Amino acid sequence: MKRRFLINFGIAFLVFTVLAVFFSSESYFFYLLKGEGPHFWEDFGWTMMRWIPWAFFTPVIVWLVRWFPLDRKKWYTSMPLHATASVLFSFIQSSFFLFYSCVYELTWFFNGKTLVEYFIKFFHLNFLTYLVTIGVCYLFEYYRKHRENELKASRLETQLTQSQLEVLKMQLHPHFLFNTLHAISALMHADVDTADAMVSRMSALLRMSLESSGVQEVPLKRELESLRIYLDIEKMRLGDRLEIDLKIGRETLDANVPNFFLLPLLESIIRLKIAPRRSGGKVTLLARREQDRLRIEIDDHGNGWAKSVESQEQKKMTLQNTRERLQQLYGPEHRLVLREEGSLGPFLVVEIPFREAAE
Repeated sequence: MKRRFLINFGIAFLVFTVLAVFFSSESYFFYLLKGEGPHFWEDFGWTMMRWIPWAFFTPVIVWLVRWFPLDRKKWYTSMPLHATASVLFSFIQSSFFLFYSCVYELTWFFNGKTLVEYFIKFFHLNFLTYLVTIGVCYLFEYYRKHRENELKASRLETQLTQSQLEVLKMQLHPHFLFNTLHAISALMHADVDTADAMVSRMSALLRMSLESSGVQEVPLKRELESLRIYLDIEKMRLGDRLEIDLKIGRETLDANVPNFFLLPLLESIIRLKIAPRRSGGKVTLLARREQDRLRIEIDDHGNGWAKSVESQEQKKMTLQNTRERLQQLYGPEHRLVLREEGSLGPFLVVEIPFREAAE
């Protein structure tokens, strides 16, 4: 409370000092043009004594406006109070100015008649000053509420975005879990050592997933760590039928990418394009920097999607999920291009802003 009072007083003192300088300059130039010589400091002293009391009144007015606002609910009780306050402050200001006049003139004419004369002389200007001060108080109050509403809306929007991103990310976790468990179950009796190794790698994958829970962006090198763990599991399951080629530029390793971003894309390709084929297939992942952009390409070398309803739904969900996450994180700054059926080139191309991860 005391700190707020001092801040309000300091601001008001500065404002009314500027006003005193402004009005003093009027007399300064007037006498200068008449050739009578400047009287700036004398005029400044008189003008300052007219305005300086308002520096003390302002914190009180701020308090009155806060507790007795002139709104539709309280105006009928607040208005008489503010009218009384304006008269009281005008009386105090007139008394202060009259006292300064007595001290400056070294005469004592501080009496009721002179005080009334000063009160009438200054009342209209004092009343307008009170109204302007109230208006400025409301202006700052509306600005403060506007900023609070903006910050609140921004926080709510951020929370909503985080929630939406978490939902999108968590939609994909069960697919890795169930698919890997199914592969482990199939190998449990046929190849115990491989199944045991898959359990170990799956444990590492789940641990990394839990450690990054709630994190929306990670360095590409961290994303590749979890991706390699998953690819190790798939290599154990598919053997020579799966060929992986990672072409990752060293300059891209510290770039931020969406967390848990590459795994669902490669998982969909491996499970729905390569695993059903007896001859298997190859997947190439490329990452390179192009000026201020990070370009990621996933090439499945022409393998087509399985025609089953499940595979089409999985494809649709994975791509839609990826598109929505990129939109949430990067808005119009991202680009996602999907290869059309029957055409050549990478299966998927993603471009996002190149932003190095903080240390």
